[in-house]
Amino acid sequence: MKKIISNLSVIIFVIGCITVEVSTWFDDAYIMFFIGIVILIFGIIAMTVQGKIKEAIEFIIEYF
Repeated sequence: MKKIISNLSVIIFVIGCITVEVSTWFDDAYIMFFIGIVILIFGIIAMTVQGKIKEAIEFIIEYF
């Protein structure tokens, strides 16, 4: 069960990154951008609680 929750926090983080990236493709996607930022922050908080903040930082550096 702990492994599922750990992987879920990573999935939430990646969904947030994807939402932010897709919102930059459109001109008037401000709401989608801010929803992506909120999901991204939630994913970072979940990864911090799980102790995977190092993986999150490495992913952000490689992604951007």
